[in-house]
Amino acid sequence: MKTTLTLVFAFFLISFPNEIIGTYQIIDDINWDILEIKKDGTYTYKERGDSCWLWNDFSGEWELKNEILTLSHVLKTTEDEFEIKELHNSKSKDSITIMVNLKNGKPIPGIKLEYYSADEKNYQSGQTDLNGALKFVKNSIIYSDNDDSFIDIVGVINNKEVSTRLISSRNSDEISIFVNIDPKPITKNLKHKFKFENGLLISLESLNSFDDKKGKKYKKNR
Repeated sequence: MKTTLTLVFAFFLISFPNEIIGTYQIIDDINWDILEIKKDGTYTYKERGDSCWLWNDFSGEWELKNEILTLSHVLKTTEDEFEIKELHNSKSKDSITIMVNLKNGKPIPGIKLEYYSADEKNYQSGQTDLNGALKFVKNSIIYSDNDDSFIDIVGVINNKEVSTRLISSRNSDEISIFVNIDPKPITKNLKHKFKFENGLLISLESLNSFDDKKGKKYKKNR
């Protein structure tokens, strides 16, 4: 019995070492992310980028094994409502054709499209034809040849009101937009890995957009 209790206690120390417990902050000029490692085996991560529109908090369970910290994260989201595909011809045109379809490829006629330049000063609008297509004059260069353009979709599709803005390249010659009118829920089991070294956490890999933190270091504050 004594041996069993000793092993359990040793396992507890290995699984939840005191030295990793605490709050860490990313070492970065434009991010102020905070990771709190808690004694109960859970964590809270607070993404704090330079734009508050991108702030995000998530939590889950953590595990430390061979100096590798793994954060488990269950992400519940839905399928994308809009998907955009762009085509650049070998010989670029002066016009751009936009086609709007349901997810199954069926064209959506009579939907209003508004097409803006990068500075939003050049504005064109119209409704898709029976083939779900609409042609606009390609936007002029505002900042550079790689300017973005904005496409606003406004209207009713299958009795559902739709209003959204998509971003495309100014250089695109054809754009296909697919609308998922009934997006399904999605559950993703994500893992974020860090190396624990000399009191620092170093981001190694991830399974979502958190990957842009790869190689970043986190310093323990308390």
